[in-house]
Amino acid sequence: MRIFCLCSISIHPILSRLWVRQSAATASRCCGRSRSPSRITSAHGAWKGENCMENNLSYRQEGDFLLPELEAETPSTLGRYGRMRERYLREERPVLYNRLILSGKLTVHLKEIDRTASQRLELLMPELKKSMGLTEQMKASDPMKWVGLMNNAKAKAEEMILSELIYS
Repeated sequence: MRIFCLCSISIHPILSRLWVRQSAATASRCCGRSRSPSRITSAHGAWKGENCMENNLSYRQEGDFLLPELEAETPSTLGRYGRMRERYLREERPVLYNRLILSGKLTVHLKEIDRTASQRLELLMPELKKSMGLTEQMKASDPMKWVGLMNNAKAKAEEMILSELIYS
């Protein structure tokens, strides 16, 4: 009689989909607590505890759990928009955030968003200044009005950037 190994579910939820059917004799030894090596194999033919994920990660066994061996990226300085995008991904899109971390592309993605948002702000501000009539003459004659209009222009530009780049 062949059955599914249910012990793999406690190891890692993603790995539970990869285990194949095993005989009742080997399924009783698959939890990793027995002294003999486990007989559970993945769909790719790898033994339990070996690299059997499609993303080529290696795993180490800690008690009853298989933990991925990840290298921490060196922290780099991110600008305001990169940090905002990271917080958005972490809180609102955790699957995408984890996928970027596991593939090692999170820092590259955040730097690209930060660079693009800064360039977009530099392009939008002169256009908004021109459309709102903000001139150096207004700045000299009525500085309070100029500051208020300038703050409005910057808020509009940032709102466009946030909706187009950060929260999309």
